Amino acid sequence: MDSQQRKRKRQPGGLQKKGAPILRANGQDAVPTSSTYGFVSYFNEEVKRLRSENSDLSVTLGLRKHIGKTYKELPPEQKARYKKRDERMGNSGNSNSHSGDNEIVETKCVPERFCALVKSLSEEKKKAIREIGFESLLELRCGKLKRKLCHWLVNQFKPERNIIELHGQKLELCPKMFSKIMGVKDGGMAIKINGASDHIAEVRRIFQPTVKGIRIRTLEEVIEQLDEANKIFKVAFTLFAIATLLCPIGSYISTLFLHPIMDVSSIKSLNWATFCYDWLVKSICRFQNQQAAYIGGCLHFLQVRPLLQLKLSICLL
Repeated sequence: MDSQQRKRKRQPGGLQKKGAPILRANGQDAVPTSSTYGFVSYFNEEVKRLRSENSDLSVTLGLRKHIGKTYKELPPEQKARYKKRDERMGNSGNSNSHSGDNEIVETKCVPERFCALVKSLSEEKKKAIREIGFESLLELRCGKLKRKLCHWLVNQFKPERNIIELHGQKLELCPKMFSKIMGVKDGGMAIKINGASDHIAEVRRIFQPTVKGIRIRTLEEVIEQLDEANKIFKVAFTLFAIATLLCPIGSYISTLFLHPIMDVSSIKSLNWATFCYDWLVKSICRFQNQQAAYIGGCLHFLQVRPLLQLKLSICLL
């Protein structure tokens, strides 16, 4: 296929297709701005540069629009350099567009941060975590993600069939498998991220959210500084688990996540396995379709799944 045919075939966006839905920081759908071929490389380079200046940088819709605008204003010869780089990486707009073997995936999943906090908790606080049904999370032993491995596994994932193709084997992924690996369960109640704002107003004020949402560092501080494992502790811990491990988005988490967990006695009754698994699949689909530059789901689960299969295979020998 020559370059003219490629241009006719592609939508005008290396990262996002025109009109394709993406997820805002608050969990709502939005229509992204269009971009041009070569934007993926430029976007990744800009994010890397900005993160070297600010390690807490959150890749928001506003930032994507800003980077998209600066890309459009680049001289043609500079754009050509990024386009050639995308061609070498195989960014042709299909599901294999992120398939470079040495690529390191951008992700918001930081299991090591979650485990470090859990390790510092008192026994009283760990007891409170067990009361809301997250006892298995206390047993997780997480290091940093192997990002090259995660990138490769993402490319092997077939969302329409819920499998990873691995050396001729088909590894099934599903909410039940998510529950087995991560320890969170389906309690029977659907997780609904909506509701009346006055219902969460009092607790919302405690976490001092910005327009981006609740800062993860604020959640850490609340969890560490509370003397007793009360309702606020349970809410803060649940939000922290979502934001860093189960359904990570960025440096902030939307206040909409407060709605399903305001009644802390019902947290254990929510369908965590299904919600978190679906979140991961949708995030991978957006990444594969170049609608997002990072993956916002639980990559720890994706990384551990093949290891579990290997363990089972050895046991059967």
